[in-house]
Amino acid sequence: MKPLHPYWLQDENDHDVVLSTRFRLARNFPDLPFPGRAGTEARVAERVKAAVAQEFPKWRIDAADTLTPLARELLFEMHLISNHLKEQPRGSLIILSPEARAILLVNEEDHLRLQLLLPGLALTHQWRDLLEIEQRLARWLNFAFHPQYGYLTACLSNLGTGLRASAMLHLPGLSWMGNLIPTLNTWPDRSIEFRGLFGEGSSLDTSFIQVSNKTTLGADTESLVRNVFSSVEHLVGLERQAREQVFARHPLALEDAVHRAFGVLRSARLMTTGEATAHLSLLRLGSCLGVFRNISPSRVLRLLVGIRPAHLQVQLDEAMSAGRRDEIRACHLREQMELLVENSDDR
Repeated sequence: MKPLHPYWLQDENDHDVVLSTRFRLARNFPDLPFPGRAGTEARVAERVKAAVAQEFPKWRIDAADTLTPLARELLFEMHLISNHLKEQPRGSLIILSPEARAILLVNEEDHLRLQLLLPGLALTHQWRDLLEIEQRLARWLNFAFHPQYGYLTACLSNLGTGLRASAMLHLPGLSWMGNLIPTLNTWPDRSIEFRGLFGEGSSLDTSFIQVSNKTTLGADTESLVRNVFSSVEHLVGLERQAREQVFARHPLALEDAVHRAFGVLRSARLMTTGEATAHLSLLRLGSCLGVFRNISPSRVLRLLVGIRPAHLQVQLDEAMSAGRRDEIRACHLREQMELLVENSDDR
């Protein structure tokens, strides 16, 4: 599987704080046990494939366990599939729209998970595109629904609407000021959940944070989306305020840090994913604030995805040890930084 360019990375507009927005619906069939019970996966898969063939004949369908571990890791790095499906692919399907804007995961934690992945902070009405996909599939599929509790799901936290609205934010200003973790730990809305770059189980110790609703029961979908977006907009305001403070109070220290990051990226011979992410995060902050004008925030974002382990191995069509990946990653970043210098000299 060659690296895709999912919809959230195709947009050329520079989204300085909110990198992407995702909407996800969890659905199950009323007459079949939840995933994990032997003998039901094939029946679920056949139903969904038949419905997709009728409504979305151009969508790509892959049996997850026929993809190599590297291919699944690649999709995970692009935030197209979950860690659960990556590690437990048996009986699951991965269904992608042509531009990888919409994703269907079959036999993951639920029979069917429908996802919509968009660049930047999506407008509140855009999530209804996912409802349209669900409604078209519902012409052929019957979803488990309880008149009191709503949609029935494998995990109680998804019971009700089955909707998770989330946004991926880049918050280097709050991180620089030392305010990121204290801000998240004291967030006043306890219905909001914060996770790291790769969602559940990932660390909060970077400047990349995922914001989502914690539960889906007891509220309508419109209210859930508005509530998540309210917290996202508040965090965006805090981040922009932090960036202004850094720029106003510590301009030389900021410029020094950004150019040091560029210097390391331009010179290092070995680079781990974590190191590269930290340096590119600073470079992106410098780009957003005009300290480093040679590279756009969107280009840095594509670099952040491209330096991940599976992407490097797929691009070179070579299985690599961790040490070899560190060497190739450093080489790739040196080449990219040199291109920036050459383009600057041309101007």
